[in-house]
Amino acid sequence: MRIKIKEMPLILAILKDPTATQQELSDLVATFADHTWDISNISRKLARFFDPENGIMHEVQPIFNLNLLHLELHGFIIQIEDSEWDRNVAIVEKLVKLHPYAIYTSTVYGRYNGMYVQFHNPKNSDVCVYVSKLLDYLQEKKVVKDYQWMPDLQNIINSNGSLGVWDPWTSYWDVDFEKLKELLNGEYDKIWMPRKNNILKKLRDYDMAILRELSKGLKRSQKEVMLMLLGKKVEADGYDPYLQFRDSFPKSKQSLSRRISWIENFGFIKSKWLIFDRERFGLFNQVLFIFDRDESGLHALKKAIETEIDRIGYSTKGSYIMKNKVLPYPCLLNANDDKIVLWLYLQPVDLLKFADIFTKKFCNVEMYFIGRNPKSYFFNNFNFDSAKSSWKVDRLYVYDSILYQLKNELEGQIEIAL
Repeated sequence: MRIKIKEMPLILAILKDPTATQQELSDLVATFADHTWDISNISRKLARFFDPENGIMHEVQPIFNLNLLHLELHGFIIQIEDSEWDRNVAIVEKLVKLHPYAIYTSTVYGRYNGMYVQFHNPKNSDVCVYVSKLLDYLQEKKVVKDYQWMPDLQNIINSNGSLGVWDPWTSYWDVDFEKLKELLNGEYDKIWMPRKNNILKKLRDYDMAILRELSKGLKRSQKEVMLMLLGKKVEADGYDPYLQFRDSFPKSKQSLSRRISWIENFGFIKSKWLIFDRERFGLFNQVLFIFDRDESGLHALKKAIETEIDRIGYSTKGSYIMKNKVLPYPCLLNANDDKIVLWLYLQPVDLLKFADIFTKKFCNVEMYFIGRNPKSYFFNNFNFDSAKSSWKVDRLYVYDSILYQLKNELEGQIEIAL
């Protein structure tokens, strides 16, 4: 699909609010362009943008407020043994597939080659301690060479990017690196990361099922969600995740609509991450930067991501205002007490510039390229024990059963089948 210059105001509006209604998009377009768009035109463009075959936009993923759910995000950079690389990667992928709290995995290439894996860890639990023990076992079996564990990564901010420095004709991003250096060299106060008390006692199996469905994408209709909850549709692999809970689910569309509204209004969805064809915009590199936490630098990165500056663009129908950010690329920024993790999509020509800037500002900078076939896992409703209003964290559930299957495959010489 070719991006037309006259479509830029609508693309800017979608980046601003990926789940806005057509009327809301019309109002947003008016803040960018010096002309108005009617609803029918927006409807046609949305069908074109989100076309399953040739569209530039695919889905909108929720970034959940893990503090409300009494969960933490833990990341592992895993160095894979070079001998029998493909086999060893398959074994680690098997561990991830077996683990009920795994949410993401991808191969990475950089300081060393391996995998980046993320897990949800219920607060005050040993779930990721047991993940570490599983990795220790794989070290003994010469599958894993080493690993780095980054616990309790708080989501600071994420951005779908801004197109104020993107040239639609050349697909080149003219980033203001001098302004970025200026921000990074400033002095800022400490970023406080407030943590709300968990509200698990307010949640039911029905809510967890809804969260699983929302994790599949926020562009899906309530009708499609309803069909899944009622068992009239199942997931692509034939799995029905709600079979044992369905008797307790409300059956009306009104109940679903009210519960989704409650989930949204209560703040369970912290932000929205637009999945679009970034290569159409020249963003061929996905890079993970990891460096030691620096309070001033963390604040500066957050400010560079969120600060908007107006810039004028032009289309065949007149001018439009393009919102430019100092760090304009799509990115996710997480941090814990020790590390900052910046996930950045960028054009290849800028890679070394960012590496140079970050190396001069931060300590112990690591850089990894994300592989071509990352995999995300849906929110796992089965992890929740509604009778106890808590997450399942017993050793058998998160360690013993997984270790047993890994031992069968490694020591019993059973072929890895993913």
